[in-house]
Amino acid sequence: MDKRWSKIKKHLESSLCDRLKGRVTYFATSYRGAHDGQGRVAILVDKKEIINAPFSTWNGDCFSEYAEWENSTSEDKGTREDIIKRIDDRLARNGIFEPVVFADAYDEFCTCPITECLSSDNYITRIIAVIDKRTGRQTLEKMKDSMENEPAWFRYFYDLRVNA
Repeated sequence: MDKRWSKIKKHLESSLCDRLKGRVTYFATSYRGAHDGQGRVAILVDKKEIINAPFSTWNGDCFSEYAEWENSTSEDKGTREDIIKRIDDRLARNGIFEPVVFADAYDEFCTCPITECLSSDNYITRIIAVIDKRTGRQTLEKMKDSMENEPAWFRYFYDLRVNA
């Protein structure tokens, strides 16, 4: 993400479907006192945070689970890559993201067709695509059956868009 946050926010909010403009906003901050300058990213609907990607929460959950894996004596515990993938998948299903996931989502959103964004492995990319003005009613209708397998927080954005 090589743009300034103000330009990214303006681009994302101008891409919203007309009925969600002014209702959905994006927020980001970094903490100067943090040793690595990390911060958090959020998606707000009607001024309420729905998606919040604070580095500290993601980092804490990730490291505690990784430490359990590292201390495990089980022979079938898998490789380091396996546990990291499993942790990332579990955290994503629970709506917990590292802020860099948002940056990756924005890059994907900017470089891929909207149809690819709607089927992305990155939930944030998919959220941005679902509430995008280029996503039509027929496309949303085709997605309806797959929504029962999605996390509740993702369905929230789908329902928000369908009912807008």
